[in-house]
Amino acid sequence: MAEPRRAVGRLQIQTDPRFQRTMFAVQRAAWAVMAALLLAALLGLFGSGPVSRATAGGGGAPLLLEFERFARLDAETTLRARIEAAPGPDGTIRIRIDEGYLRDVQVRRITPEPDHAEVGADVVDYVFRARSPGPRVTVTFAVRPERAGRLRGRISLGDGTPLRFGHFVYP
Repeated sequence: MAEPRRAVGRLQIQTDPRFQRTMFAVQRAAWAVMAALLLAALLGLFGSGPVSRATAGGGGAPLLLEFERFARLDAETTLRARIEAAPGPDGTIRIRIDEGYLRDVQVRRITPEPDHAEVGADVVDYVFRARSPGPRVTVTFAVRPERAGRLRGRISLGDGTPLRFGHFVYP
């Protein structure tokens, strides 16, 4: 309830202390929310940054996958597979990605380019020719999500144990 008008000097001022306290509290809450959103954006909650970077595998495993937890619809993101394994008897390294993940993304580039790709039951194998017997290879997949929401995938070296990864894709 507004207080009646009172004279301050030559001015007639109507004050409502309860409304002013409420407005100050709402302003402080809005400032806190804006500061939290800014901090989250700087840390990578809405794109690339330290919070967004994630890995799967490693720790002595032949495959380490680096990826971004958060991505944007129709914006490119990368999967970086670091491989420390000898090539197979045919001199190739196979990276297998499940088809479910590949249905939700468009593979824009693979660096280095694979020798060829093989399509199997619910998986795609990208086959790379290896020259040395014990290579350390990094393969980068530039992908563009085509669906918003949670995307999940699995990647493995040939028939090896698959690593699970995922992105949350903002619209």
